[in-house]
Amino acid sequence: MLVYFIVYIFVMAMTFRKNDSSSDKGKCIFFLFFLGFLGYFRCFDVGADNIVYSLNFNMTTMNPNSFSAYTEFEIGFSYVIAFFKRIISTDYLTFMGALYVFWMISFYRFTSFFKEGYMLTLFVGISLLYFTHSYNAMRQTFALSLYIYTLPLLFSTKKYSLSLYIGLCILIGMLFHRTLIILGLLPLYRLPIIEKILYKKKLLVCLTFMSLLAFVLKGSIYSLLSKASIFLDLLGERYSEYYEVAENAEKTASIFSAILDTFIVSLCIWLLPIKHKYYTFFVFSLFCGIFCQNLLGVLSALFLRVSMNFFLFEIIAIAIILNEKKLSMCKIILVAYCILIFVKAIVKNFDDIVPYTNQLFV
Repeated sequence: MLVYFIVYIFVMAMTFRKNDSSSDKGKCIFFLFFLGFLGYFRCFDVGADNIVYSLNFNMTTMNPNSFSAYTEFEIGFSYVIAFFKRIISTDYLTFMGALYVFWMISFYRFTSFFKEGYMLTLFVGISLLYFTHSYNAMRQTFALSLYIYTLPLLFSTKKYSLSLYIGLCILIGMLFHRTLIILGLLPLYRLPIIEKILYKKKLLVCLTFMSLLAFVLKGSIYSLLSKASIFLDLLGERYSEYYEVAENAEKTASIFSAILDTFIVSLCIWLLPIKHKYYTFFVFSLFCGIFCQNLLGVLSALFLRVSMNFFLFEIIAIAIILNEKKLSMCKIILVAYCILIFVKAIVKNFDDIVPYTNQLFV
């Protein structure tokens, strides 16, 4: 537990210390390197999914019949395992470490693409658990790592760029983690009718809080979802199982967490400066994320990974607001929220990441 807090405190201290942009970039690279070191050399008992992942890994060969022996993996991820074992190493932890290092590289690309402060983006990303959560959501994190390189297409005005972006979302999703397909909906923020609504902040905040009605209408949502069985089959065996246990799920999204997250998303929507060139995009992604979280999370906490894709952009949205010179009280609220999320996850040991043990020191 201690190593997580030490890293977090150092990152926070370096984030809110005045420095020039070149120093900010260098510190971000240093911390990403250190986080990559922690992720690459973590022991087998750090993370909840290692047992079943390692069983699949050990069974996988270049023969497709060996894929998904114990739990369903997308075919692309299975081939990545097979090629890794043939070319690089047959050691499971080496493979997972390589995926984590790739996530660090991609996250750096993510911070440099939006340019909202390297250390500030890193601080918010760590706070919102996109580093510790990736000890378990390995396939999804790998898919997001690949997805980050499609972002230039999403914002490009060139002909066919959006079609290529959507096609890549579908391809990455089908090959590596099917939830990523939903990010193919993001170009909808460009539609004139949607863009017009995205500037009506009061309406958006009201609709955001209305999504909390999902906790009252759980039965109706479950019934509606039952009519989408074809979509669930497309997502695969694992998500069909999530749905089957959802009606009586013991672990659903916490109402307190849902209210807090909804409040923060509403605050971000309200505070995001309209003058920002990506304003409509960030508002749309936040709005989609909180609706997805509240509507599906009420059925089972397992579905929250779908909203995790949208909330990748919450990292940048919060960074944009914290970069504003005014709004001091709101900055305090957002920083306090970030700290609360991180501390709660470590203290409650979400995803079995505590205690942290390192292969080099055991």
